[in-house]
Amino acid sequence: MINVLILADIATSRKLLRAQLEREGLAVVEAADGVEGLAKLKAGKIDAAISDVLMRGMDGYRFCHEVRQNEEFRNLPIIIYTATYTSPSDEKLSRDLGADKYLRKPASSKQLLDALHEVTAKKQYTKVQLAETDVLKGYSERLAAKLEEKNNQLAERNETLAKLNTRFGVWENTAASALRMASPRAAANASPSPADKRGRRAGGRRTCGRRG
Repeated sequence: MINVLILADIATSRKLLRAQLEREGLAVVEAADGVEGLAKLKAGKIDAAISDVLMRGMDGYRFCHEVRQNEEFRNLPIIIYTATYTSPSDEKLSRDLGADKYLRKPASSKQLLDALHEVTAKKQYTKVQLAETDVLKGYSERLAAKLEEKNNQLAERNETLAKLNTRFGVWENTAASALRMASPRAAANASPSPADKRGRRAGGRRTCGRRG
């Protein structure tokens, strides 16, 4: 049985990936980031790792680099599995840092299983293609690009939210004005006129007379 370490900082993501792998008969160990992942490698036998990139603490890029620099674990097959770092540059950096395989989320159970069989069948780990300074440079550039992308997305969402708030404010003011205009009319319709009141009193007296 293959023992697979999965790394993702979102518990739901780990749960879904665990379910996919366990349905295929694989044993799964979880880690919330790269630091915990390294600790799990030291704690027991791991045959392969599937790592997200964007994680709190140590991310997937750094985890991959740290594993390849470690004499004890450097042969560990590593699959980068991400929904955020999906550009060709992101994939290239993953491989330059020593990842054996790169998959974009979501992947089917078959794709994950095929990838695991491929990387565990390799005779030699994927070597880091960059010097330490180049690793840091590439890592910093991709991180800066991703942060800029996230900031742009946030700005677009804030702009959309502001427009929705403006529309809602206009609608709310219109509705309030309509209610204010309708209220006097409703009150007038609901309140009986003096003539109506006299008629009702007279009708009441006539009815009482007939009963007597």
